[in-house]
Amino acid sequence: MIIAYKLSKSVVHYFCRQLMKKIIYLFLAFIIFMMKAPVMVRADVTVLNYSIQTDDNYQIFLATDNSVQGDLIASGTGWGNTHIGTSNLNLTPGQTYFLHVYGDDSGGGPAGFLGQFSLSGSSAVFANNTANLLTNTTNWQVTSSGTTSPTTYNAALWNTGSYTTPMSAGTNSSNLVWSQNSSINNSAQWIWSKFDSPTQNNGNFNYDSYFTTQITSGPVPEPSSMILLGIGLACGAVGLRKKNSATASVNC
Repeated sequence: MIIAYKLSKSVVHYFCRQLMKKIIYLFLAFIIFMMKAPVMVRADVTVLNYSIQTDDNYQIFLATDNSVQGDLIASGTGWGNTHIGTSNLNLTPGQTYFLHVYGDDSGGGPAGFLGQFSLSGSSAVFANNTANLLTNTTNWQVTSSGTTSPTTYNAALWNTGSYTTPMSAGTNSSNLVWSQNSSINNSAQWIWSKFDSPTQNNGNFNYDSYFTTQITSGPVPEPSSMILLGIGLACGAVGLRKKNSATASVNC
């Protein structure tokens, strides 16, 4: 009886050890698969908030390439109007985007672009590595049609490859042309492709302007949670196998 009992117990322990081996191998294979498998990247909804004033009109686009127009997300007219709004942006993690703003001086000089922008709902940031951006000469670039007469929008001008630093006519609270806009940060600058004097009397330079700034979405998520789970289960299986082996040695 004793011999038969010990024999049957040894058989059980043997099959338990074999089962533990298979579990360990399965989880190791699972971990390797998760490390090599392509990550399914989900687009995050980022909310773009903006308050802008343009002299005279504007269009806002979102592009994945700085040399193309991108998708229209907002537009407005009237140099005396403050345009406040939001737009949902479907940003793919790890992707670089470009916020394009077209300014049209349809009524002749002066011309200018003043604005504040913010991103919420994700870890996306502007060119200044924050979720908030004002119009300035540091984080924006511009190109222009280069004509002195009122022009029509030309999407091909995003592909000129000749972006330069915009000129500033002063800040929202300190310029010689426009009244202070209470809806926009006082440090935001009135910018354009070219001004001919500090008073921004750019009647001879009423170019339309094509502004660009960068948006970087959050990093691509790694499947770390699933990998850590697999490692934890595999380690647990190893520990259980050792425990069973030790128990079998004592009983035998």
